[in-house]
Amino acid sequence: GLKGGSCVSGPVGAMARCRPRLLGLPVVAIVGCIAQLAMAKFTFDGLAPLQPLTLQQHYLFYVLIPSNAKGQKQASATVTVDAKIAPRPSAQETVGYKGLHVAILPHDDFDKFVDTKRFCDARDRLVLAPDAAKQADLLAGPFLLTGQNESKQQAVLTRSGVYTLVIANCGNLTDVEISGSVSVKNPHGFLPATDYNKEIVYWGFLVFYLLATSGWLVATLSLWEQLFEVQKDITAVSLLGAIECCLMGIVYRTSNQTDSFSENLFVLACLASMMKVCGLLRMAKQSTESFGGIEGATSGTLSNIMVNIVIVIYVVAEFNFRQVLRVRFAYALKSNEVMLNAVPCLLAGLVVYIWGHLSLLRQRDAAKDHGRANEVLLITRSHVVLCFGTVGALLVGFAQLADTIDNGSISSWKSHCLISDGLPQL
Repeated sequence: GLKGGSCVSGPVGAMARCRPRLLGLPVVAIVGCIAQLAMAKFTFDGLAPLQPLTLQQHYLFYVLIPSNAKGQKQASATVTVDAKIAPRPSAQETVGYKGLHVAILPHDDFDKFVDTKRFCDARDRLVLAPDAAKQADLLAGPFLLTGQNESKQQAVLTRSGVYTLVIANCGNLTDVEISGSVSVKNPHGFLPATDYNKEIVYWGFLVFYLLATSGWLVATLSLWEQLFEVQKDITAVSLLGAIECCLMGIVYRTSNQTDSFSENLFVLACLASMMKVCGLLRMAKQSTESFGGIEGATSGTLSNIMVNIVIVIYVVAEFNFRQVLRVRFAYALKSNEVMLNAVPCLLAGLVVYIWGHLSLLRQRDAAKDHGRANEVLLITRSHVVLCFGTVGALLVGFAQLADTIDNGSISSWKSHCLISDGLPQL
């Protein structure tokens, strides 16, 4: 006979009975555990101990199987389970334990594969729905995990789609901890299908930054001593952008080829990105502070301190938002959860742009009062550039928010990488 228990969700919950727990309130990536890439690999480190008769979901895997020409061998994704029950003081408790199972099942049709009220049988095994056997190409497992050092267990998936990792403790052993990992290797590699094209995006922007930097240096190197600081900062920002894209390209390349994540390179890329944003805001601040002795909207020590604080908040909030976008698919974050992380970035960015516009308008009026026609023209041109920048920032922001509404359909996976990682480079 079948027996059931409690349906407990992990960070991912696909069922109405199992709501997902938030990773934060809101999800704060910069101080949380998700300041990383979304990999097609889930490690059990830090997972809360499992109790008897519980069923959990903990991660989403995005699989893309290309269509093959007639006569070619069917491509597939390889699921590898390299895990076991973590050692306990009494080894005999885990060596012969037969109640712990993991499986990879379709995320959208999860309730068609598992009865969340009666998911274990009398022999402590995870039981799938009767119709699951007819769709064996849509699942991998169940795999039995014991306390012994066993060889890796593997299976294949031959259909594109979103799959969820399921863990079931069907026995009576309490506080079960798991060590090891579960990975899914797509035909293209270990990156999830939603992130595969991001490597191409970063290599493309690397070429763009290098060409832009080279052209700028050729045009200005002979006049370097005569340049304003804001003009010199253009070179620094372009170089930081090139460093960021180069490091991120390497990170995505190595992560796709292996199931490991280069955390050090990723941190360096994030630092380069944050320094680039700081440089851009510094350029904007310098270009709007004064022209020919005409003070801008940030004159005064207190005003400068307040503006700098807002800039720091924006840089941190922007980094946090980009991190959340990188992992929102893997952790099945809902649109409202993603938007909670967008609010601080949008508010801080709005303050920065409003401050810039007010500063330039004040300087233009002051220049008119002093009869400085040349400076009025220069300030007006700067204001036009800032207006274009504001419109561009709004379009990028709206595109990213619109992308969060998408539920991760296969047709949108390619455009997602452009919106989450490509547009912010512009």
